Amino acid sequence: MKKIIFLLLTIFFLSVSFGQQIYAQTNTDIPQERIFVHYNTSFFLTGEQLLYKIYCLNATDNNFTNLSKVAYVALVDKDLNVKFKHKIILNDGVGQGDFFIPTTIESGNYKLVAYTKWMLNGSKNNFFQGDVAILNPFLNNTAFLTNDKNSPTNSNIKEENTISKINLATNKQVFSKREKVSLTINASNGIDFSGKYSISVRKKEAYKIPTQYSSGNYKTIFKEEKKFTNSANLKQVPEFRGELISGKIVDKTTKKPIADVYISITITGKEYVFKVSETDKNGMFYFNIDEMYNSTNAIFEIDDPNRENLEIILNKDVSIDYNAITFSDFQLTKEDKNRLMQRSIYSQIENAYNQKKQDSVKNYAKTASFFGTNVYTYMLDDYKRFPTLKETLVEITEHIYYTRSRDNFAIKILGFDFIYDDLKPLLLIDGLQILDANEIANLKTKNIKKIQVLKENYVYGTKRYNGVVVLETFNGDYNVEANKSYKKKINLFKPLVSKIYFEQKYDLDTNDRIPDFRYQLFWDANFKFFSKQNEFTFYTSDNLGTFEVHIEGFTEKGNPISVKTYFEVK
Repeated sequence: MKKIIFLLLTIFFLSVSFGQQIYAQTNTDIPQERIFVHYNTSFFLTGEQLLYKIYCLNATDNNFTNLSKVAYVALVDKDLNVKFKHKIILNDGVGQGDFFIPTTIESGNYKLVAYTKWMLNGSKNNFFQGDVAILNPFLNNTAFLTNDKNSPTNSNIKEENTISKINLATNKQVFSKREKVSLTINASNGIDFSGKYSISVRKKEAYKIPTQYSSGNYKTIFKEEKKFTNSANLKQVPEFRGELISGKIVDKTTKKPIADVYISITITGKEYVFKVSETDKNGMFYFNIDEMYNSTNAIFEIDDPNRENLEIILNKDVSIDYNAITFSDFQLTKEDKNRLMQRSIYSQIENAYNQKKQDSVKNYAKTASFFGTNVYTYMLDDYKRFPTLKETLVEITEHIYYTRSRDNFAIKILGFDFIYDDLKPLLLIDGLQILDANEIANLKTKNIKKIQVLKENYVYGTKRYNGVVVLETFNGDYNVEANKSYKKKINLFKPLVSKIYFEQKYDLDTNDRIPDFRYQLFWDANFKFFSKQNEFTFYTSDNLGTFEVHIEGFTEKGNPISVKTYFEVK
């Protein structure tokens, strides 16, 4: 009966492991995706922050998609150099990020592009692209300036009205410096506007800047393809279970792909991630990373008796065809440049006091690495410490023991390993799999924080283990060599961690003497309608002028919302 149960579990995990590949190759009814990006402005000085929110939508009905869980955002210059590229985790079709524009960036026209891996199966221009102009006041800007007072903008973007039955209202129209503003958002006539939105409150430019797409007209970027009709063209797998890392195992000599080989990945650190996969008939393996992690270091290791003759080849990151980008010919007038001098000074002052106005990174809870009812934990500081692992297994860990046969050292789980004597326990140190226990026979335990044992047969990915033994160090920094063809250390392209952006509050803060020349008064990338009336508060700065309140987003039914209102600070 036990063997039947484990056979069924193995079949289940095999089907899950390869489901993504089969799904992409055979099902042409999967709809395309489209992306809209709301970003806080289309014109920046170096030293300012680009804030953005991604909306990933089903191309057939414009609803939020649950297909892709990862999106990619990049800033590209006219020479097709990528100035930044972010990997963004999508939750229910939305994600967010930001980029501080350094003084190393030259003045000119750029494109903010965004896409998912699934969108790469479409036409070469099947991605979002929005104009961004940047002025670096510390460099020569001759090529970016014009004597023509009618500076061109990207006039091909047509303003399009969206559903406007949302009312924006501030508690008054004119405010003084550092005054509290109450913004009320109402849905007209009791209409349900449940959905996902982003709000930007920023000083309105007194000069022309590139036009941005709105949620109402962004679809004009894309062709009318709504589904993929040819399965032969589906070369990219949708990342619908999380971040997808893939590669191939080949014979080191012949380079032929090898099927039915186990491989593990460990993303190192205290909050480590460990996964196991098995190659398919084409030698391909896939890891779905569905949790956040801190490290960029990953170790891949083949678990096979013949691994000395095998080689790991990771798939390279694929991207859009940057040659499909069309750039704006926007230029600033010399008169506009002179007006920007004050803005540049304000930006430098804000950056000088940046330590007082820090954004914070969102915390995430690390889920348990392993699940089971028979888990035993030994915190070694609770016992008399012994210098080596062998002594510790003898004197402290009643559920684990070791055996030695000639030169072979093995760790086993007491009273459990006889059930399947052909299986070994899964042995990990800080998430790194130890395939040969001889490597740690003489391990010093002064840096070992705890030892955990799971006394159950365990199915991880597609592989069965005779229980699990986990050792964790205090710093999560156990190190192994990984410079073999079958064991490689790779730097990962890590997803961007979401932030909670700084909000200046003068009713609580005592920093009244700190200069405040913010252009961006408020940014909320996670706004949702919870009722028919919603209220936000924020504070003005010492920066005088007209400020714009701008909401973008979509209802749960896919209706676009794009609304603006204005107020003065005098």
